[in-house]
Amino acid sequence: MTKHMTITLSEAAATAFGQLSEQCGEPLDVLVNEALAGWLDIREGHIAAIRSGLAQLDRGETVTQEDMEQLADSYPEVP
Repeated sequence: MTKHMTITLSEAAATAFGQLSEQCGEPLDVLVNEALAGWLDIREGHIAAIRSGLAQLDRGETVTQEDMEQLADSYPEVP
């Protein structure tokens, strides 16, 4: 099932989508749907992580700044 929607894109985004469409031969609607689906997946993951963190706070599962510093210090230094 599909639903027709009207959106307003910045000039830069419209140009980028147009160029990509020409380069890969995909219709604009396909490219925009793929981009939105990817963004939605990422956004849903962020929201789930935030909710998980808030639930941990509600359960009193916290760490101190000292604990975080010790954890950070346990990782090898990157050259």
